[in-house]
Amino acid sequence: MKGDAFWIDETYDREYASDGVSRFSGYVRQRRTEFVEAMNELDRVTFAAAAWRVATSPVMAPGYVRQHKRVRSARLYRNYEDGGICATVELVSITPRRLEDGSPQWRSWPREHGRFYEPEGPDLISARYLLTTTTAAFPLSAAGLPVCTDVRALETATKRAVELLVVRMNDAITPLVRHLERESS
Repeated sequence: MKGDAFWIDETYDREYASDGVSRFSGYVRQRRTEFVEAMNELDRVTFAAAAWRVATSPVMAPGYVRQHKRVRSARLYRNYEDGGICATVELVSITPRRLEDGSPQWRSWPREHGRFYEPEGPDLISARYLLTTTTAAFPLSAAGLPVCTDVRALETATKRAVELLVVRMNDAITPLVRHLERESS
């Protein structure tokens, strides 16, 4: 959906696949060892977190899972308190209005081709930047995440895990992204 925080880019994945089928599947095959422990222990949380890690940047660039321009990072991990899955997402936030309106010496995030970037070199010769971010930390449901026991099913199971995670991540983060977009316009 337009404006979602995360989406899967199947077209790019297929068109740029060295095997003509899927870039993501190729990365999963290359990184099979990252999934072995989770498969041996029937650990859906570790399996899902590994699938997300492979599907996103910096492992895949561009990622199988694409992100809204305000998403700087999105990480999944095990909550050792209850064994569930948690996420942290860092978002480009808005500059506080008081600084933006009353202090011309501070600039907000620069953009190039619609993407936010950290200023460097020439940007920092004559300007100051206040790079405001917000980090969201939250639990995700592990219900329905696949458990893979057979390496022959690894590619299918990782894709299914990523599909479910994109839906759940969007449920949490897309409303925040839309709010930040409204507030900054």
